[in-house]
Amino acid sequence: MGERHGDIANGKLQSAWEKITRTPFSAPYAGMYKHLIKLPGDIGLPEPNTTTGKLEPLALWGFDERGSYNAVCGWLQQLGVRWYLPGELGEVLPALKTIPLPKVDKIERPDFAMRRINFRFGTVGKDTSLWAMRLGLRDPFGIQIAHGMASMTGRDEVFAAPP
Repeated sequence: MGERHGDIANGKLQSAWEKITRTPFSAPYAGMYKHLIKLPGDIGLPEPNTTTGKLEPLALWGFDERGSYNAVCGWLQQLGVRWYLPGELGEVLPALKTIPLPKVDKIERPDFAMRRINFRFGTVGKDTSLWAMRLGLRDPFGIQIAHGMASMTGRDEVFAAPP
């Protein structure tokens, strides 16, 4: 189904949802496209797209687990790196003459299943998204908060249908 706002605005997402579910309920998670951030082209994917032959920007989704990325950020924190605020102003980088590369075979299990600050990657920009990822924050996929259910059930078609 649609991953962009255009598919929501033109009704394509809702039509596809109704075809699949055969219900008048609004498509859940219609705002998922807001959880996607595309990094600038110079931070893109290392290989060109096989169809177009062009380099594409790296897209990161707020629901990704990012295991390797989390491991690198955790290792940098052990070296003394800190991210107090988004952007360069909030970074603290220690002065190191050498960087140790220990052999590590470790599995981390966070104390909290949800480690979130309520914002969407695609709406806050690159610096804030990277800051959140460096802290290990993530959104659990599938959580409906606040007005999410109202947008799903608050349609005229739902109220017109028999219970």
